[in-house]
Amino acid sequence: MVQHFHREALSASDLLTMRQAVFILTTTAIIIVIINNTGAVLSNRKKNPADKLDMAKDSVDDQFKGCDEETYKRVMDKILDDELNKDAEFKRLWNEYSNIKDPFTRIIKVYTGSIEIHSKFNDAVKSGKNYYPQKFNYISFHFLLTRAVQIHKVKKCIDVFRRTDVSFETPKINDVMRFGGFASSSHRDDLTDFGRKSCFKINTCYGADIAELSVMPKEKEVLVPPFEKFTITNIEKNQMKCEVIYTLKSVEAISNMNCKLVQKLY
Repeated sequence: MVQHFHREALSASDLLTMRQAVFILTTTAIIIVIINNTGAVLSNRKKNPADKLDMAKDSVDDQFKGCDEETYKRVMDKILDDELNKDAEFKRLWNEYSNIKDPFTRIIKVYTGSIEIHSKFNDAVKSGKNYYPQKFNYISFHFLLTRAVQIHKVKKCIDVFRRTDVSFETPKINDVMRFGGFASSSHRDDLTDFGRKSCFKINTCYGADIAELSVMPKEKEVLVPPFEKFTITNIEKNQMKCEVIYTLKSVEAISNMNCKLVQKLY
């Protein structure tokens, strides 16, 4: 006898119920993923608080007092070429201005000619003290730019303006700070493309007026060095197209390292 097995067709209502169940499960899974991702983002935010306006203790802040000639020789004899060969953007810009024989003028062109190298270099300067010089990739860049700022230092203290898109933990009046990196500022206060969050009215006595040497002369740039110490004298909110403005008064030039390249590298 041939046996026939019959499978009953699902009714329309059964199909609808199954589709609803699948939809609910899928939606639940998506919600769980979103919650987990949101939690991860919030967790990361907690681990990465706003930057601080402090003395930037990890900064490569060497002023090369008493060793600038010896350091210059060692940089130009070997270190510069080694670092150029390791950084394509640095090499490209350095070669672009090969017609400029003065290395201190040339490094200003390099610094002002590329946002990419400007950002990478300053990130390294702000955090590189503990691995300088062995694992610091901008020895020559840092030395040449430091000397350039010293050579072109303003003859008297001047007032300049700095804009950023960075938020900082709110400091107190009379707190002291350094930028820790080379801080671009300007004779102009209307360069809003540079930021509207945290702005600085800076009284600098060690900055360099590099406007005539910059790739962007219209920006009227004054470059403030990592080692200049300031007192925060005032804090204003929602002024001059800035969320907050910190007023800084120069105190002194102060470094935690000096001639470290000469002492450690050779």
